[in-house]
Amino acid sequence: MLFLIFGLTFIHVLPSTVSAECLDTESCEPIRSCRPIIEKLKRVRQTQDSEKRDKIITEVQSKICGPHKDKLICCPTEQDLQQQQQQQQQPEQEAVFVGEFINIFHDIEGQVYKLSDTQLLIKNFNYDGEGPDAFFLAGASGTKPKSRTTDEDIVLPYPYTGRHYEYLDNDIPILGGFNRDKDIVLTLPPGITTNQLRWLSVWCRDYKVNFGHATFNN
Repeated sequence: MLFLIFGLTFIHVLPSTVSAECLDTESCEPIRSCRPIIEKLKRVRQTQDSEKRDKIITEVQSKICGPHKDKLICCPTEQDLQQQQQQQQQPEQEAVFVGEFINIFHDIEGQVYKLSDTQLLIKNFNYDGEGPDAFFLAGASGTKPKSRTTDEDIVLPYPYTGRHYEYLDNDIPILGGFNRDKDIVLTLPPGITTNQLRWLSVWCRDYKVNFGHATFNN
């Protein structure tokens, strides 16, 4: 309950002009009833990293919608959440192994599979969640990311809510911690297929550091 009070508090102190336009896969509803947002607020309370906490808060604040006094948030619809769950439960035989993560920092582990032309699956993913600005980044050339050319690489946001991002967007979702207990499904942006990708990285944009990557065998 404390994280709900915290969440309602930081919404209450925002300027009254703040109001997001929800995506087609979202609905504007009370923050108390939005499970994905509640999970984000739990992460705010759990982390000791002030930069990470501020980024999560900013991300949640960007989803505030409707009249300010009503404390509403753009929340993924049940249909979208069910679709994501179904995607994560695709039959095992449809997945084709393409590479395994090599850890550099923060205990990165996991096996990467091609799930379809538009989706990757990461099984047994592990990451301690301590990076201040970490997300999945993929590339169509080379074997791993290069700090000087990342603007041309492909952001694969997780969780995916129907929106794709450019590398310099300041509201890319930040990865939390994972403990090999959840499979991750990544959705590619239009015009890119999994056959074009050559690597996948857990990338920290703030420090331009590759925490770990998988080089694909295709």
